[in-house]
Amino acid sequence: MKKKCANVREGFTLVEVLIVISIITILVLLATSYYRGQIFKGHDAVRKGGLKELQVALEEYEKDNNCYPDTQLTTCDPGVGLKPYTNKIPCDPQTGESYFYETDGTVCSKWYRLYTVLVSESDTDIIDPGVGPSGAYNYYVSSPNAPNF
Repeated sequence: MKKKCANVREGFTLVEVLIVISIITILVLLATSYYRGQIFKGHDAVRKGGLKELQVALEEYEKDNNCYPDTQLTTCDPGVGLKPYTNKIPCDPQTGESYFYETDGTVCSKWYRLYTVLVSESDTDIIDPGVGPSGAYNYYVSSPNAPNF
């Protein structure tokens, strides 16, 4: 039978445990920040796709009616104002709200702009400083004949 030395201890020291916890914490923070960035990029891609889909529907509407629709037809709740041009008007993926639709303000609008806010700071399509009413937005699409800012 082997004897254990009296001064040999089994287990981990407090310093070793703290080092391991610190390393795990740093790795979790790095993974979380990367994951959040990817979520933001995904939401921005959905926003851009939604604006593009709505832009196509608005252009098709204009071809048939010689003007762009009123603002109430472009809300995403209930979202059926532009049938048959699109089945459902897309909403912002995070807020669930309609994209901001601006027209020339006449009964039969001759141009429009659609605005949203992109969240991913690395997106090269972000317009800085902001655009739209009060500069509250950083991305937009518009009809070909919309006036420049």
